[in-house]
Amino acid sequence: MDAHLDAAWLFCVFLIATRLAGLLFLTPVLGFSTVPPVIRVIFVLVLAYCLAAVPEVHAVDVPDNLVSLGVVTVSEFGIGALIGGIMRAAIASFGFAGQLIDFQVGFSAAALFDPLTSIQSSVISTLLETFAAVAFLALDMHHVLLRGFAMLFVDLPPGIVGGSMDMSALFTAMGLVFFYGLAIAVPVVLGLMLVDVAIAVTSRSMPQINIYFVALPFKVFFGLGLLALSFVHVGPLAQSVFERAIGSIAQVH
Repeated sequence: MDAHLDAAWLFCVFLIATRLAGLLFLTPVLGFSTVPPVIRVIFVLVLAYCLAAVPEVHAVDVPDNLVSLGVVTVSEFGIGALIGGIMRAAIASFGFAGQLIDFQVGFSAAALFDPLTSIQSSVISTLLETFAAVAFLALDMHHVLLRGFAMLFVDLPPGIVGGSMDMSALFTAMGLVFFYGLAIAVPVVLGLMLVDVAIAVTSRSMPQINIYFVALPFKVFFGLGLLALSFVHVGPLAQSVFERAIGSIAQVH
């Protein structure tokens, strides 16, 4: 591994680190927002140094003015942020499924504060997003993500202004949020809709029963039971979600 500490090589490391920062700061599955800032900077610089040593990775010449430097820096961060947005959309499909289930079960009224994102999220939505993060690491998708990210430096070298970026990859990933979110939530949602129909029939046939106090705990237990049974199919869906998202990285050029 031959690396020369000249201006061009240092500029290459800077550009790679900038693109990595855009990816890692916007990828929730890696939990990068919880890491102390000093560790973040060291990790990004070490990884950038390793990627800059790849012979196929070449950077453009060092800009001779601050305007060109700013444009190139923003472009590199934008490329990383675009890839991070694709991965965030993959996780959002699980959150969307959880919100649908929470609405049907009745948990949508109980929101939890997520200190990582500083927003309130529902119970099952938080559970499914946590499951997605665990599945991402358990399936070694973080290795696949880093390999795909490294290959992007060959197809889209550092220093190339992002005018050639294909935003359709992000739009496709955003569309998959609803597709996979519905696929995850459909078994539970349909089961709870049938429960609602049964409750409505019971309420009409036996109006003397206070059906609300009977139906509410029954829907909760039935919905959680369906969710537990459907977890058998959520694993393959999670792998498919991440594979489609990582496959979209190749389109970002």
